Amino acid sequence: MGYLKDISADKEANYNTFSVVWGWDLTVWASDLIYMIVLFGFYFSGWISGFNWVLFFTAVFLAFIAQCNAHFQKVKTEEHAAFAIACSIRFFIICCFMIIYAFMPALWVILGVGAIIFEYTLYKRPENLKL
Repeated sequence: MGYLKDISADKEANYNTFSVVWGWDLTVWASDLIYMIVLFGFYFSGWISGFNWVLFFTAVFLAFIAQCNAHFQKVKTEEHAAFAIACSIRFFIICCFMIIYAFMPALWVILGVGAIIFEYTLYKRPENLKL
């Protein structure tokens, strides 16, 4: 998903990234598949209990809104990929939190503080389209 923000630069630099070779739509469909594999992996891992259910459903929600945004984008340009990419980054962080929480649930406060710091940093970045 992240390569959607660099399609023109990758083309100019002659990089054959997935997005350059296959285009926006196939990149988003491939992201759908990756999201599904990750979510099913977590669901069937046995790691989901207690607070991890909240994290799991947050990850499902983020994946859903990221992919809906990317699939239904009328103008498929790098500027319009920022929201979906930001959701993908949040999805990845939530998945990391789920792994940490599964093995060390006592760290939930630190995970919460980390999430707040991440969101603050994302909010304060100088260029909103750069991720």
